[in-house]
Amino acid sequence: MSTINPATVNRAIGMSTGIDTDALVRAMSQNQQNKVDTLFRQKTLQEWRSEAVTNINDLMTSFKNDFTSLLGANSMMKAEAYRTMGIKNPNENSVSMRSSVGAKVGSYSMSVEQLATAARFEGSKLDDAPSNITTRSLSNLFGESGVIQQGVETDANGGYTIEINGKEFSFKATDRISDVMNKINNDKDANVTLTYSQISKSFTLSSKATGENSEISIDESSSGLLEALGINIDNQLSGQNAKFTLNGVALEETSNTFTYDGIEFTLHAETDSFRFNTERDSSKSLDSIKKFVETLNGIIKTLNEHYTTKKNTKFYVLTDDQKDGFSEKELERWESKSKEGLLHRDNKIGNVLSSLQRILSESTEFGSLRDIGISGGQYKPGQPVTFEIDEEKLLAALEADPDRVYNMFTKTAASSSDGKGGIIAKVDAAFDTYMSFTKSHTLQTTRDSINRFDKDIKEQTTKLWAQQEKLYLKYASLEKSMAGLNSQMNSVLSYFG
Repeated sequence: MSTINPATVNRAIGMSTGIDTDALVRAMSQNQQNKVDTLFRQKTLQEWRSEAVTNINDLMTSFKNDFTSLLGANSMMKAEAYRTMGIKNPNENSVSMRSSVGAKVGSYSMSVEQLATAARFEGSKLDDAPSNITTRSLSNLFGESGVIQQGVETDANGGYTIEINGKEFSFKATDRISDVMNKINNDKDANVTLTYSQISKSFTLSSKATGENSEISIDESSSGLLEALGINIDNQLSGQNAKFTLNGVALEETSNTFTYDGIEFTLHAETDSFRFNTERDSSKSLDSIKKFVETLNGIIKTLNEHYTTKKNTKFYVLTDDQKDGFSEKELERWESKSKEGLLHRDNKIGNVLSSLQRILSESTEFGSLRDIGISGGQYKPGQPVTFEIDEEKLLAALEADPDRVYNMFTKTAASSSDGKGGIIAKVDAAFDTYMSFTKSHTLQTTRDSINRFDKDIKEQTTKLWAQQEKLYLKYASLEKSMAGLNSQMNSVLSYFG
């Protein structure tokens, strides 16, 4: 916090008395300055506390979004996370496969007679196309002195207008070919892709949809841009469906990616008949549970660090004046140490840790976690009890009865406190209780405190500056008197030569 009112900094004083007025004013107003600094430190501690609580909430929210939401990238609420299937496919280059919900152990035969294609216009070769055509402007390529074609028809504004699948595009003469391609390709309504091949020196306009019903409608009556690009709008090539045989049944799809019996297929090339097998692969489920547990353990360790770390009174909030003489790294280290212990023995954090620890000892209607190879680690003083996995035992449980493991994780509790839900319900309940309280109470109370400190700091700073102003006026008067005496003394001395 500033110790001198900025309005008084440039005062020229002390010339006649020789007094270091700034130092004297600082010393005489130090008690008031201490009040301001104390409030500043208290406010900063509240801000740091709010930051620490918010960071914990963010950790919990991220965990829930990732693992305990059905939409999470690593959701443990989906049955497929526990009933994963492996596929032995000898023909990945022609057909790639991925198991999903509903896949069952079995043996299959498959052949691909035809890939799905999109409706398209294949442009003719542009013999005069420069190698850097995509960076050239439309006027450079098609204007009065165009490199490819001169005097291509423009619209009323001197630009180029085309309509694709009902979506109108307008381009200026100064736009580059890359601008045209990006604008068309990124438009969802047009749903097409314009590409250029340096090998064939030609453009292709393709529908993003595949299948025999895909088509592209074009209207460029206002200009001749597509025709100038070598695209004959009267010569559209039709799309076609994918045709394949699965277990002796002839099938068709409009896309090259589709799902049957819980297996997602992606066709890459036509191929003769081949066989593939699906079988249970619990190692994937094991990896998913390991990731869940490792992330949860990371949160437990973070909470425990906040809960057990004591405040080191040697490190306190520094004022701006106190930061002088510190290097940037020294300040970072000091501030990091100053932030430690702000949540020491916080009851709400303690409750979360206790709730998570109880999960390890409580049984569900499907048995205890220990039965499937999940238990608490060995107790160490000062260290939290975390979840540990016996991989061999958990893998055996997944292979023997994946539904049991699934239920032990995802079983919904009748209420958040009945203790009968699965692991996820209990973790969610612990996190939700903490986040609900901190958002409605802790963070709100902290914000109120910060606002009060801001008001008090402003009030005490005003008093500080008023006190300093009075002192400066007092020493300015003394300065004026001393200047008068010095003038009289000089006059007297001048009589004596």
